[in-house]
Amino acid sequence: MKVLFPPEWVETNIKDPINELVIIRDIIPWQKIIDRLCPFYDDSKGAFGKSLRTMIALLIILRYRTSSDRKVIVAVQENRYIQYFCNVPDSILRTFIHHSSLCVFRKRLGEEGIAIIEDEIFELLRKVGVIKGDNALIDSSVLPNDIIHPNDVLLVHKAFKKMAQFAKLHGILVWWDEDLIKRLWREYNLTKKANRLDFLIKFNALFIPAFKTFKMKVQALKIPQTTEKRKNKAETLCRLLELFRPVQVLSLLINR
Repeated sequence: MKVLFPPEWVETNIKDPINELVIIRDIIPWQKIIDRLCPFYDDSKGAFGKSLRTMIALLIILRYRTSSDRKVIVAVQENRYIQYFCNVPDSILRTFIHHSSLCVFRKRLGEEGIAIIEDEIFELLRKVGVIKGDNALIDSSVLPNDIIHPNDVLLVHKAFKKMAQFAKLHGILVWWDEDLIKRLWREYNLTKKANRLDFLIKFNALFIPAFKTFKMKVQALKIPQTTEKRKNKAETLCRLLELFRPVQVLSLLINR
């Protein structure tokens, strides 16, 4: 299999290994989505000449950036992280697609195909416990920018709950002040979310050191002391919780 991005390319161009798109690129079940979309490419409909993996990624970026077809192509060409996410190597970067192909692709998939992409990504989030049932983290008109921009006190509170579940599962005492978290959560709900930004700042101040310790505990997990499945799940959760960096969260609220 041809390597699209050699290690030296990644080292040179992807300076931030916890950039949102780097994390999401690693956890999206690309092949599973591709397999589910294969029926849209039977003989009666004709073959599609573009990389299905790239087209799926372009749709995600298109929805996430709420951009136009033309602008999303330019974004790939100008932004190394978007290029990496969309699997577009340098050798074809300037000519990899015409913007009209995105319109053709959307028509080919229709609502059913787009729903498959959304379902698979939401299913991933449900499995790691970031969302439950119909508790969607995004506006219904947008593809999963929730996993790219978690921006609510509720999500930070859920992050603490997921770390607590991890601790209980592995027989570890929680390493933050649970009583303080509970008190802040009660105060937040009693104020009817009027001071959302203030509470987000407070929760993040507690989350930052707690998550740092969580990462170390996940890295310290050993097999056979734990199962491979549990370790993989913990590592996936750890990558997702990387997205709760305070600068991103606060800037989103301030700029609303």
